[in-house]
Amino acid sequence: MSFNLRNFTGIYGLQEDSIVFKEASAALSDPQFQGKAWYLDLDERGRTRSVFALITQKFICKHKEEAALKGKHHNKNYRSRKNVSGERVGGNYDSSTQNWSKGSGKSSDSTGKGSSVANENHLLADELGGDIRNHNIIWGTRTLNVGEIEANRHEGIRYVEITVKEYLINHPAEKVAYLVTPIYSHDERMARCVFVKAKSVLNPYGVNINYFIPNVQEEFEICYETGFIRPIRD
Repeated sequence: MSFNLRNFTGIYGLQEDSIVFKEASAALSDPQFQGKAWYLDLDERGRTRSVFALITQKFICKHKEEAALKGKHHNKNYRSRKNVSGERVGGNYDSSTQNWSKGSGKSSDSTGKGSSVANENHLLADELGGDIRNHNIIWGTRTLNVGEIEANRHEGIRYVEITVKEYLINHPAEKVAYLVTPIYSHDERMARCVFVKAKSVLNPYGVNINYFIPNVQEEFEICYETGFIRPIRD
C-alpha cells in the first residue's frame, strides 16, 4: 500500500491546488529529497495555521548542525521573536507587521512551582527541524505540550515527536509525513486543541498516528477568547 498524500492531508490538510501540496507531491517522488517543512501564513486574525513536513534523518541532522553553528544568534532570535495569538492580555494584531502588541502582560499565572502552565508551543519541534518563527508557534498549555509526565511516559505533542524521532533514527532511509493543525472556535485567539498526524512513507505500518490533543490544564480555567489562564478558585 503506497503512501497517498491526498488521503494523508484530509480535511485538516492542504488544498490540492496549493503550492505546498504540489511541492510535497514532487518531493515524494524525488530520490534525492532530504526533507522540508512548509508553513502556512497566519490567518486574518493573526492565528497560527497548519505546518506540514516531510521529515528525514538527514533533515533533522542538517537542522541540528545549522542551529549549532548559529549558537547564541539562534537563542537571541528566539528571545526577540514576535508575540503569538493569545499570548498577551489585551494584545491587538497588526496585519501589516504580522505582530501582536504586548498588551498588559502574559496571559497565564504560574503554578507556583517555578513553571508556567502555558507557554510558546512549537507545532513542529526544533529537534524535528522546526523553526522559531510565529508560523510554527501557538500559545498552549503544558498538558498540550508534554502532558502530565509520570515516570518515563510521554504525552501531548511530545509523545508524537519522540515516536517520530526514534523511528527515523532506526530507519535512516525512511520519510515521515507530519501534519500539525491548531483548531480554533470562531474568533477565539487560543486553540481549543491541536490535530497531529504522522505517517511513515515507505512502511505504512512503521508510524501511523492520528492524535487530537486538547489545549487544557487541570485545575486551571482558560478563556480561549483572550488566552487568559488562571487557577480555579474554591
